[in-house]
Amino acid sequence: MTPRMLRLTAAIVLVFALQPAAFSQQTWEAQESETTETLYRVQFLDADAGYVAGNNGTVLKTTDGGGSWTDISVATDHPLRDLSFVDQELGWVVSGDPNAASGSGAVWKTSDGGASWTQQSLGTTQARLGVSFVSATHGWACGSSTGNWDIRATSDGGDTWAMQTGNGFGWLYDIDFVSQANGWAVGVVYWPTNTGFIVRTTNGGGSWNQLALGTIPFLNAIDFAGADIGMAAGEQGTVRITGDGGDSWTTPSDLPTDAALFDVAVLDGSRAWVCGAGGVIFASSDGGDTWTADESGTSEPLRGIFFLDETTGWAVGDNGTILATAAGAAPVIDVTLTPPGEPIVIPAAGGSFAFDLLVTNTLAQPRVGQLWIDAILPNGNVFLVAEEPVIFQPGQDIAIEGYEQLVPGFAPPGEYTYRLSAGRRGLNLVVDSDSFPFTKQAGGMSAR
Repeated sequence: MTPRMLRLTAAIVLVFALQPAAFSQQTWEAQESETTETLYRVQFLDADAGYVAGNNGTVLKTTDGGGSWTDISVATDHPLRDLSFVDQELGWVVSGDPNAASGSGAVWKTSDGGASWTQQSLGTTQARLGVSFVSATHGWACGSSTGNWDIRATSDGGDTWAMQTGNGFGWLYDIDFVSQANGWAVGVVYWPTNTGFIVRTTNGGGSWNQLALGTIPFLNAIDFAGADIGMAAGEQGTVRITGDGGDSWTTPSDLPTDAALFDVAVLDGSRAWVCGAGGVIFASSDGGDTWTADESGTSEPLRGIFFLDETTGWAVGDNGTILATAAGAAPVIDVTLTPPGEPIVIPAAGGSFAFDLLVTNTLAQPRVGQLWIDAILPNGNVFLVAEEPVIFQPGQDIAIEGYEQLVPGFAPPGEYTYRLSAGRRGLNLVVDSDSFPFTKQAGGMSAR
């Protein structure tokens, strides 16, 4: 960051308003998976016990929140696309490859926490891409059979499976049940509409009804928190939200991405997350009305995300990537802004103040982003003062002392907040920030 950038007189910058920045609430840290396989889904039973499923039969297990992972893989070279555990011992995984659908579909069950796996007979070898169990007996698996999307159901823990529906040329990529009655599945219908779609049942799959969405991109994932509140996510940054079980769906107005979204986690009526291509993670704390980008620290596609509560979550993706939130941890980029002393009072005719800044990358990996300075004016508007792209090297300190900020006489009088932030401003992502106040005295010419 150059002195020239910080010595802007504000004669120009103070007339261009920016919207207030949204602040990220999550810090993500990489966990060591000991694999380079693509990982598709993650599920935790509590803060310690969790499972991950991925390519070539990969299943990983942790009993310490992801501090270490144990390989408990299934004997197959097909990708395991989903998993569903009802407790720490009892669970299922399904396999399927949409590019080689025939022969890739199967389901396996464990009753001993993955120490052993038993393959069950689905009645089809077509790809299975989603699975959802609500008890030790009742579960559903979705995919495609001979070109038509279909759902298989069991009421005896997978000893037998029956086809419930298979109507339409397409695929079902994900399925979610919240009870023995209420479930949803999402995917794509290739003909005649070539569009994403959602089907719903309220009687355990006795009948499935396609919900009205219009023509939208393919949907990859769905998650519900109870019988009413749910979200679906898919290609081109697509998110659809319902609060009435799927009778009606809305579209968020400000999700700032067109990246493919591969998974969604809905905690309750307020809090939800999506993840996808390029390592993106977006979080909402208002039911999906607004979204904030989290700094994942990776560009690997993230294909699965799971949250136990608002601060405890995991995400998985390509090249063996496993990320975990670090609730309460120090920010990955630490920002300190130090004024020469307070209070700072600028005369009505204008003046200046000096400050020091220190920015530290606390991790052992580089970070790419921006440093920027903005000012919150007396009327609450936020204005950009300076911005600079930065590559934060591992453990690097950026320390600058005695830099001067000029405040012109026509700046409005009143109380200001001067703020330095690190993150990605274009994504509304603030990893860390620091600020101090100053006062501009009245009596000069005010800007119009």
